[in-house]
Amino acid sequence: MVYLAGDNDLDDAGVDDLNEMKKVGSTEDINVVAQFDRQGPKVHTRRYFVGKGGLWKKADLGETDTGSPAVLIDFARWAIKNYPAEHYMLVLWNHGNGWDDKDIYRAARTEPALRNIAQPGRNNRRNFSSLLRNRIPDLNFRRTVFRSSVTRALAMVSTTRGIAYDDTSQDFLDNRELKKALTAIQKMIGRKLDVLGMDACMMNMVEIGYQLRDHVTLVVGSEEIEDENGWPYDKVLDALKSKPQMTGHALSTEIVRCYNRKYDSKSNVTQSACDLSKSEDLGKAIDGLAAALTPLIMDPAMRFAMLTTRAQVQSYYRPDYVDLYDLCGLLAGHCSSKEVQTACVNVQQVIKKERFVVANGSKGSAVKDSHGVSIYFPERSKGASGRISPLYRNLDFAREFRWAAFLRAWLKSLERRAKQKATP
Repeated sequence: MVYLAGDNDLDDAGVDDLNEMKKVGSTEDINVVAQFDRQGPKVHTRRYFVGKGGLWKKADLGETDTGSPAVLIDFARWAIKNYPAEHYMLVLWNHGNGWDDKDIYRAARTEPALRNIAQPGRNNRRNFSSLLRNRIPDLNFRRTVFRSSVTRALAMVSTTRGIAYDDTSQDFLDNRELKKALTAIQKMIGRKLDVLGMDACMMNMVEIGYQLRDHVTLVVGSEEIEDENGWPYDKVLDALKSKPQMTGHALSTEIVRCYNRKYDSKSNVTQSACDLSKSEDLGKAIDGLAAALTPLIMDPAMRFAMLTTRAQVQSYYRPDYVDLYDLCGLLAGHCSSKEVQTACVNVQQVIKKERFVVANGSKGSAVKDSHGVSIYFPERSKGASGRISPLYRNLDFAREFRWAAFLRAWLKSLERRAKQKATP
């Protein structure tokens, strides 16, 4: 089931990927179905059965809001009812920006520099992303699947995240809505979804995996932004066609392999598959790390080790996202605390030895220290506000473990203290 949220600047990329799917299409053992919401309010959303060499239109839905969980749930309900299977994979195809759920459309409507181009109903012949591109022409935009041009434009007004952005409806799926949709899909199937594919940027994060752990067995996605061509659907389907009985683990591994083979060493791409049944174990290990670090924040040697680690760690297009395995490896090497070192090893063990990360691949020197899953670790801002995003508290991971409390304490410790007036 491929959910193409293309009502934005990715419309042409959606056409390309459907063409890739058609090269293989459905077989006696595999059904491939897609729902494609195209750019603009006058271009209808359509459902397709994907056959070899062609698309069979199954429904014309008019204009839809891909940012509504109800629309995603309805697509899954239709697919499961009409094309029942022993195993299910759902692919979310769109812009993606990790766990952060800031409403970029609201920000654009209220930001003085952008509000004149973000009013519903205005300029409806051109999509929101294009308007932002034209409004801020000096930004270095390119059609990178799933680096949101909306996100790039709003970087100057405090950026944003989420998935499945719909410019006509000015809506997107936040992580709580995604959880709601996957809960409903799980009930339809009667068990967890076998594989959730996120053909989108920066979605393979600890926080997202933990949010979806009760409803999805495996997730495939990227720590970094994805290349403009996204997944190689023809190669993935060809591999599945040759071995339709493969397990979800095997298919997830194959997707990572196909993606990694598609790009060269200059691409700086990542792709990984994670087993969400290990999310609880990973969360507890990170909780132990936070508990070990927090009391040592003011220790000079520990502070130096943490600052050095934060400066060296593998980070991504959004610098606040860092590779968790690399973070622990550097921290264990830089600090002298046995408790912290043990906590770091425990985290790494869940990721690799216990195989939270089932498969991992990366290409390019800029992402060479990627190990398959990232975590939120904000840098100290110039203002040194000592704050993390207020949206972080909405996540299951932040509520149930002490990582958020550690981040708040760490950033607070880096604040520049006001100079006290000298006594006469």
